[in-house]
Amino acid sequence: MRTRSSMKHQKWYLLTLLFFSLSGWAQQTEKEMVFVLVEEPPQFMGGQDSLMRFIKYHLKYPAAAREAKIKGVVHLRFIIEADGRITNAEITRGLGYGCDEEALRVFNEFPKWKPGRQSGKNLRVQYFLPIRFAVE
Repeated sequence: MRTRSSMKHQKWYLLTLLFFSLSGWAQQTEKEMVFVLVEEPPQFMGGQDSLMRFIKYHLKYPAAAREAKIKGVVHLRFIIEADGRITNAEITRGLGYGCDEEALRVFNEFPKWKPGRQSGKNLRVQYFLPIRFAVE
């Protein structure tokens, strides 16, 4: 009988442990959730026109791309944190010839953004940005 009793206690112990582990995990992931659509999307300080001017001013056409007459769009995906910082940049579609690296370099120069908001709360939001390269 002691064996069955101790097995019952072990089961309850494991269930309790599992329950508290899952609730702790759920709280952690809630803070780390990344949204794609929110009521107020994130915004570059000064708006979309300022973002385009910033990119145009900072973007340097890579020599290898210029020589090969490469043109096209580098697709960049990143996260705008709840405090406006930008993180986790990655190229989702690149061009090569140094264009991908240049897009990431410009990304690293971005100032803080106005964060996305939902129900009055700042949230982490995933953002997609195409950066166009064209021989002038």
